[in-house]
Formats: sequence, C-alpha cells, structure tokens
Amino acid sequence: MAYYLYQLAFDAPVHFGMAEQGGSLAAAGMSYPSDTLFSALCCELAAAGEEERLRAFIEKCRAGDIILSDLLPYREEDGEVHYYLLKPTLAAMQPNAAPPENLTGARAQSGARKQMKKIAYLRASRLTEYLDAQQSGNPFDERGEFCTYGLTTKVNCRAQEPYPVGSISFHAKCGLYAVLYLRDEDDAARMTELFTYLGLSGIGGKRSAGWGKFHLEDDPYDLVDAFSEDDAALHAFLENENAPRQMLLSSLLPDPEDVGALRAGTYELHKRSGFITQVGAGGVRKKHSVYMLSAGSCLPRRISGTIAHVGKEPGYEVLRCGKGLYIGVDM
Repeated sequence: MAYYLYQLAFDAPVHFGMAEQGGSLAAAGMSYPSDTLFSALCCELAAAGEEERLRAFIEKCRAGDIILSDLLPYREEDGEVHYYLLKPTLAAMQPNAAPPENLTGARAQSGARKQMKKIAYLRASRLTEYLDAQQSGNPFDERGEFCTYGLTTKVNCRAQEPYPVGSISFHAKCGLYAVLYLRDEDDAARMTELFTYLGLSGIGGKRSAGWGKFHLEDDPYDLVDAFSEDDAALHAFLENENAPRQMLLSSLLPDPEDVGALRAGTYELHKRSGFITQVGAGGVRKKHSVYMLSAGSCLPRRISGTIAHVGKEPGYEVLRCGKGLYIGVDM
C-alpha cells in the first residue's frame, strides 16, 4: 500500500472546459477532476485494444485498489517543487481575534478576509497555517501563479466561420500532478506506462490540434520518500485517517447508505454530464447526469464512494468514477 505522485509537464496549451460557465469553448480552466482522468485512462486503454488491461484497471478502481486524485498544480521555485492543494470547503468560522479598536483596524480585518477568499490553491505545507489564520482572523496570503489564459481563433471547416477557443499555457517549471493510492505497489510501473501513453495522446479538448500533450517530468515516487516539505506534508495528511476532518482530493460519488454522513460535512457539489460516441450505434448519446462532491469538500470520515453506470443505452457500459481519496486535517 502506497501513495505515488505523478508530475505532468505540458508540452502544448490545454483546454479544460468549464461546465459552470455553460461549457463555452471560449472558457477554459485549470481544473481536471479525478472522474475525467479515470475516463481518459480508460479511453487510452480501449484505443490501444488493451481490453484485458482495461477490465483489470476498472476492477481495481472499483475495489479501491487504485484511487486517483484530481489533477492539482505544482510550481518549481529555487530548485524545490511546491505542491498545491485546493482550499478546503469549510463552514464559516468565527475568528478568535479581538474586535478592532478603530476604523483602520476594522478595514484591515475586512481586507484580510477578502484576500483569503480569493485564494484558490495553497501549498500543502501551509494548509495548517491557513486553518490557523482562518480561526485567529490573522492575514494569510498565497500567491501561486501557474499559467496564462488565452483565446485562440479556430475556423469551422464546414461553415467557414471563426470561433474562439479558450486555452491555458503553463509557465516554465509549472504543471499538474496527481496522487495515486496503490494497494499493490507493482501497479506503479503499469500506471507510469499508462500515463506516458496518455501524454502522447493528450488530455482535454482540441487534442486533434496537438493540445493537451504532456510528459512525466520525473519518475513517479512513493510519497514516503519525501523530497520537500510539501510532499512530506502531503504524505502525513494522507496517512492521517483519524483526523476530525477528511478533505477530498478527488471527486466523490457516495453510495446511498453513506449519504447520511454528508450532514456533518461541508462540501460543494458539481454536476457531471456529457455525451459519448457509441461505435456502431448511430452516433452521439447523452450520459445520465450525476452530482458529485468536489475536491476540497470536508467530511467527518473517509467514505469510499462508488463507480456508477451512467449510460442510457443497454449493452454499452459507461462509467463515472467517484472513489474518494482523502487527506486528514486537524482543526
């Protein structure tokens, strides 16, 4: 049993759609959820004709022997790689700080709160510091910049009409990483090979134009062999199963019997839907929509989650992976 870190360095712009903005091609974000990563890996095996490996991979994911995180940002600075986490989804805290003595103090506290609300990602090694700042009312700042957003004009070949496509281009020494829980450490080499092939195909949209291609920056490694304060913090959080709050690093689709545990949690939901192309079945088919807990959600205990069949047509398995990967947070 081990947690492995896979570091993706992108060789081209990427387009990750943003459903919360209507799925417009002009909008692009840096979010790449675990269920999308699962689908991309499955499609890569299917395209290669590796049906036996595909079935084995799905069964290991279903059994919880392999669990994927969302893709999260990293940045190398001064020779050290900094790994970032999503900001935890927490109920509003009442700071323990003393009330301001004057208008200047009130403005300072208000500005500090607004600054903290703007934070999307924070270094793994600073998570405890962030939570302490939330509780104390002290200022906290995290200035992680990873990529540049842009618009590229494409042309519809049939209609001869231009249309904009949003993209992100990662800065030098920046990219995305995934944490994988592997019950069988022999799977590490197999997953490395699979990620390598996926990088040649690319992830996200506009792959036919060469977008989304990546390579593994370094050999994946067991987080027990920490090289920096961030991956040491990551490993400690991942092993902390008894913490009062368990924060998701992946998208979660709970089993019906686990829904009751959500009442004691703080979480955000995101809608997952879309279309598939059914080979030999007459074109595009819509998937069943589901609502999943987003990464960053905090629960009182680790819920396994499930892999759901979301296809609408019989005889054609369409899967949505909602298995949970957690870090334990003391607060």
